[in-house]
Amino acid sequence: MNTEQFYEQKRAQWGTEKWAGYIEQNITCRLQVEMLAQQFGYSVTHFKRIFKDYYGMSVADYIRERKVAYIADKIRNGMHYSKAAAMYGFHSEAGISRAFLKDYFVTPAVYWAGSFEQIAISRYINNMHGYLLISYLHFPEIRVKAQMLDKVTESNQIQKAELLHWKQSSYPAVPKKRLIYNKSCREDKFAFWTVDHVGETYEYWLGTQIEEVDDSEESKICCLEKGKYAMFEIKDYSDLADFSQAIDILIECIFHDWCRENEEKIDKSRMIYERYANKKVYFFIPVKE
Repeated sequence: MNTEQFYEQKRAQWGTEKWAGYIEQNITCRLQVEMLAQQFGYSVTHFKRIFKDYYGMSVADYIRERKVAYIADKIRNGMHYSKAAAMYGFHSEAGISRAFLKDYFVTPAVYWAGSFEQIAISRYINNMHGYLLISYLHFPEIRVKAQMLDKVTESNQIQKAELLHWKQSSYPAVPKKRLIYNKSCREDKFAFWTVDHVGETYEYWLGTQIEEVDDSEESKICCLEKGKYAMFEIKDYSDLADFSQAIDILIECIFHDWCRENEEKIDKSRMIYERYANKKVYFFIPVKE
């Protein structure tokens, strides 16, 4: 069997849709791009390009995100973060902290100190599969450069504005500025809003966290206060699959049901905000200590 025949056999055995499964089965191993390319029957260059086209991110980023997700799950189930990190190949505090901050916005030590709740979505929406993950964590103050939309009254108007904001790699509120994540779909973007005294119209803001701060007429610097928040997400789900459905599910579960059940827990002196990072939408509800 020559080299080309070997690669053809591998490609027939390992279709693109099976790559993630192989990575999952070997996630505790040291997975290298070169080894994976050979396993699946491709040159390294070809494999990296196809992988990114199919999965929407680089091989290295995908493996890191999956490892960090497993570590987070171990922490939520009581394992100390250093032991969990070591299981998945992180042997330094700095390494796991950098990786964790990208996906969970806090260090693993802060995550370890938090508390967690998992609720079946079907509790709030009949016949809907999946789980709502709630993480009660202390988050630092976040400075966001934001731009207010014209006052809106319909949620579908908000959703359309959000979709454009989330998916674009730049945003009018931050012209000519380097963002925290300057790749499309990895920028750290925010939405937050207030309701007027009659509860019918919204001051609705869209913006992004930036390293460099200046003022302009079109935008302003807003501070999302530090403190304890309940962070909501749909577990094991990329919201790029169906952005509108993800938003609808979260709004229905959080604001129509959870907030009513837990009204006494909510700290109404701080602002609710929404964050889009790592191809997912997260809602942050301020809660009392």
